[in-house]
Amino acid sequence: MNAEESLGRKLRRCRKQVDSTIADLAQALGVSYNTLGGYERDETLPDVGFLALFAQKTGSSFLELLVARLQALGGDAGRRALSELPAAGAAPPPGFSESWGTGIDRDLLEEILREIDSWLAGRNAALAPEKKAKAVSLFYDMFAPSGRIDRARVEKVLELLV
Repeated sequence: MNAEESLGRKLRRCRKQVDSTIADLAQALGVSYNTLGGYERDETLPDVGFLALFAQKTGSSFLELLVARLQALGGDAGRRALSELPAAGAAPPPGFSESWGTGIDRDLLEEILREIDSWLAGRNAALAPEKKAKAVSLFYDMFAPSGRIDRARVEKVLELLV
């Protein structure tokens, strides 16, 4: 995805790559035609849950869509959204596992997401957004102490989930 591309344009391009109409994809995502159209025209911003489901349905990168959403928030709002991730030494916010309280290694998190997406793509498989989020959290908890991904463990866990 092009870093200069707006979130709406990314959504439209991803929809077209799967050869879907707005009406068909909106129905599959459980939103109205007007809602998806508004997202594609950058009139409104979708929430993160929508982006996860959209990524799953279109085979696009959730991480890239999430980054585009944060960029769309612009200046202070985008920085505030990024700052909501726990800083080094901070207590984890609700919903984060305890191991994330020492700060998030964003490089490791991105590597985990790429590894999951690559494994799924190689098997033409998919995970529900909720399962994918849980897998990311589980892998982060496993690999944060060493800072390295164990691909054999990733494969074993994903085989159980898919």
